[in-house]
Amino acid sequence: MGDEWTPDPRVRRIELDDPLVVLLLMELTQAERDRTGKGTLTPAQMAGQIIQAAHAAMVREVAPPPPIAKPTALHGPAPRRQLPTHRGADLPAWSIVPPSPYHKKPLPTPSAYQLLIDLLHVTPRVWRRLVVRSDTTLADLHAFIQLAFGWEDYHLHQFTIQGKEYGIDRTGELGFVGDAWTIPVGSFQFHRGDQFAYRYDFGDGWEHQITVETCHALSPRAMYPRCMDGAQLAPPEDSGGPYRYMERRDAGEFSKPTRAIGRAAINERLALYVAGLLWNDEESE
Repeated sequence: MGDEWTPDPRVRRIELDDPLVVLLLMELTQAERDRTGKGTLTPAQMAGQIIQAAHAAMVREVAPPPPIAKPTALHGPAPRRQLPTHRGADLPAWSIVPPSPYHKKPLPTPSAYQLLIDLLHVTPRVWRRLVVRSDTTLADLHAFIQLAFGWEDYHLHQFTIQGKEYGIDRTGELGFVGDAWTIPVGSFQFHRGDQFAYRYDFGDGWEHQITVETCHALSPRAMYPRCMDGAQLAPPEDSGGPYRYMERRDAGEFSKPTRAIGRAAINERLALYVAGLLWNDEESE
């Protein structure tokens, strides 16, 4: 019993299948490909190199080796460098460790989600069909929805996914547990028919229901994200919410519904956003 290893409470364990770690590995792999001009490493190989580097740093920090004498006839072969024993007292304050056998699963390959997004409680039906990459972050998905519906991102928003709430933190306003800029859509492992909610403008209360229609492989010739279809222009900002908006529209204050949504214009805005040429003026201040 005395030889059993007990984890040091100071040690922070980082699992390689954590969505944030997976995203980091993918970014590092892409950076390596950009630097070398060829795909020399896979995310799994990159993870192996990171683990080896972290272990080497741990060895240097915990047990610096004594100077190694050159092998001679008198001294014999050079002594081997001893690795530290894996006990809590011998480990540094934190370390990167390989995943346990229960977490040995392949790193996810980016795929494409086809999402049907319905604006609830408004007639005629207002909807969009978007195709996004699975490594799209929730922050970017929020931007895609804003651009597809013609919202102007004046107000707060919130995703409700699998019983938890996500969004972009804003000082003095809503705070969320996860960082929407680092959480990819694919980390939720959606299946066909799964649904989640997106709420925009807590005053007017624009509720969107998002349905995962398909999950398929990426096409090298396709643009991501892209709007495939939709119907009806979305209500104007600050128009009072679904029921007040319809009352004012029917009274002639707003233009009558039209099916045309300008899909080409939506896709142009999405492409500009992905290229970094379109942003929210408030966030850039």
